[in-house]
Amino acid sequence: MEQTLDRGRESPPIPSLRNDRSSGRSFHVGLDSKLSGWTYFKATKGSEMATYECSSCGMSVNATCGICDAPLVDDTIDRDDGSTVQVSRCPNDHGKIKSPVCCGADMSCSVG
Repeated sequence: MEQTLDRGRESPPIPSLRNDRSSGRSFHVGLDSKLSGWTYFKATKGSEMATYECSSCGMSVNATCGICDAPLVDDTIDRDDGSTVQVSRCPNDHGKIKSPVCCGADMSCSVG
């Protein structure tokens, strides 16, 4: 794997890379300047991914479960006050996350 230096920083160690290298999965590492930390992007060849897209700027994000690689499913959680929260959940019940936000709004989801 090629590691890129950004602003004089060395790439951090990736302990899970050795375990997953034999399975054919690839990992990409990038520096997220807004969070001031390293962000890991995981891609699996040949898997269908849920794609979240911003309706304002067109930015898109692919989302899969980190445990089973299944595409995350767009869903909502009903709160006690009657409001709903958009979430992305694993269809195999490995958990859920708040859906990605871009330009101040939840990104819409499609699978493809």
